[in-house]
Amino acid sequence: MWVAIQAFLVIVSATIACTYLIHPTYETYAKLLIMTSPASSSASLFSSTLKDFGSLAAVGSTSEISTTIAVASVRPVIEPVIKKYDLKGRDGKPMSPDTFLKPGILSYIFPLPYVSIVQLLDANLFTITCGTKNPKLSQGIANSLAKEIVEFNLKLSREEYSSAKSFIERQIKKVTRDYYKYQSDLKRFKEREQTVDLDSEIKVAIEKVAELYKQKEDNVIDLEQARAKLRVLREQVGKMDLTRIIPSVMTENPTVKSQRDKIEELEILLVKATQEVTEDHPEVVSIRSQLKKAKENLANEIQVYQNSNSLLSDLEREIASLEVHLVGVNADIDKYSALFRTLPEKVMSQARLQLQLSVAENIYRFLLQRKSEIGIAEATTLSNIRIVDPAYELPIGKPTKPKKVVNFAVGIFLGLFSGVGLALLFDNLDTTIKGAEDIEKIKQVSFLGIIPKIKKGTPLLISGRKFTDPICEAYRTVKNSVRFSSLDKPLRHIMITSAEPQEGKTLTAVNLGIALIREGKRVLLIDTDLRKPGVHKHFNIENTIGITSVLLGEKEVKDVIFDTDLEGLYVMPTGPIPPDPARLLESHKMQQLVAELTEKYDLLVLDSAPALVVDDAIITSRYIDGVINVVESRRATFETVTQMEEVFRTARATLLGVVLNKQKILRGGHGYYRYYKYYSSNDESDVGKKV
Repeated sequence: MWVAIQAFLVIVSATIACTYLIHPTYETYAKLLIMTSPASSSASLFSSTLKDFGSLAAVGSTSEISTTIAVASVRPVIEPVIKKYDLKGRDGKPMSPDTFLKPGILSYIFPLPYVSIVQLLDANLFTITCGTKNPKLSQGIANSLAKEIVEFNLKLSREEYSSAKSFIERQIKKVTRDYYKYQSDLKRFKEREQTVDLDSEIKVAIEKVAELYKQKEDNVIDLEQARAKLRVLREQVGKMDLTRIIPSVMTENPTVKSQRDKIEELEILLVKATQEVTEDHPEVVSIRSQLKKAKENLANEIQVYQNSNSLLSDLEREIASLEVHLVGVNADIDKYSALFRTLPEKVMSQARLQLQLSVAENIYRFLLQRKSEIGIAEATTLSNIRIVDPAYELPIGKPTKPKKVVNFAVGIFLGLFSGVGLALLFDNLDTTIKGAEDIEKIKQVSFLGIIPKIKKGTPLLISGRKFTDPICEAYRTVKNSVRFSSLDKPLRHIMITSAEPQEGKTLTAVNLGIALIREGKRVLLIDTDLRKPGVHKHFNIENTIGITSVLLGEKEVKDVIFDTDLEGLYVMPTGPIPPDPARLLESHKMQQLVAELTEKYDLLVLDSAPALVVDDAIITSRYIDGVINVVESRRATFETVTQMEEVFRTARATLLGVVLNKQKILRGGHGYYRYYKYYSSNDESDVGKKV
């Protein structure tokens, strides 16, 4: 009972203490919307060849929304916020993005600034939650991170245009050089050959070939743009920390969800295991091995996710189509080139120079147009993420954590649960005898009664108590149980012993003798505990002579029997302690002495040494009518009681039963007396008697 109460008080007190010791945390959030329509207002300005620009800004499928949210937790987004507010870790150094996003278990005790980014279920909204010790700081971090996410998303959207613009500018420089070179070559050719015009057939051929070269250059530019977009997209996907995939991606890919759940479970088990055992413990090694395997499986799933991105697949198909078209254009050019070889050398040279100049001029104009279009698109591109609900500042004195009411409720629940659990555990582990029902479970052992634990400061002997005192009632119950245990053969001598010292056998023997004289019997208390005698102490008798004096022939029997203040009760102490008590107790003279005293007194009560410590009691029990085993409540075990029964059964002695001594009374004396009515219902012989 006390274990349960102590466990309850400890847990509840610890919960209250931790709740008040934990620094208050103010948690606020900002909401952001992911636009599902193209984010660039310049989309309508693109021709068919540029229609794929802005594909990252146009978010549609669930996987693309999840990718956009995952980008929000990458290092380039988090680090500027940490630097702006100079956020420090527990070691005093700048916080890492991982700690900022996942502060760990210790953050409940030693709070650190933290943020979490979570998608709202079945919506294109996600929240940025921030918690710190300062409500204004929480608001500032949440709003700053929201702005960083919007700006970073805009930067990603413009990277495609920047890549294409750089490529076109390089091509313009190259085409410009080629154009001036071809123009100079044609001028020198005409001056040398004195040629001005070609016939119509050559003109048609030249125009056709020029058109083919234009198609080829268009094809090459489109192919380079597609490849540039593919490289940028792959770099962006590679930068993404896809281990932070939000619930929508986990819904699409249950394998990723199961692996993430498994990793989180293993990390919790690892924290618990490292708190209980060392790092080299097999359990810790096993958990770390499972955690490594789970992370490898998650990495494989992430790789599959990256490879299966729909944008990557579309770009790869477009590149393949452009490459096929380029092969066809090159074949047509080769065909017309073969036609030119049939013309006279002079005509062919002029046509070649004019063709080169015409192609360079067309490409130059085309590249200038593309550069202008891409510049407009880049300047008018907007982020597809909008801040729809900025973070607000919480009022001072109203933190979101700790939640005191919830903590107290959980503490009370855990305290009750732990208290009951520990009480049941200790009760199952405790093999001591606690009550009458425990003794009754032991076969072949009779239960004689319970003696309550005597409070300090109260009389030890029942002669000093009221006749109706529960202690007196208890000894009368034991007396009656002893009498009923041998109805066929009246007992003339009984021996009181115990398994171990200090279980109360001597006091039980004395009080049982007092209870017997109240029936008008003459009782002789004989102290046969020749190791540590104690009967004489209860009657203030000096232990200078006694039973050992008679057995050694030093005194007569009448000289070692002492009267007491109680009529009918006599005491024979041990006398001097002999060097070999067992030899005296098993002597024939000892048996003759018991037989002689039996003729003079109605009952002999012998107090013997503990039976499992020395064999004095076993020796004495062979010529005694019955043995009473005194066991101390919550000290003696089932094993010792069973062992005592086996010992006396082997010695062919009569074990009358067991008396449970020093039983704690929880309901008070009167409640105990009512409990004892079951055992003493026939005890009416002592009522009204006086000593």
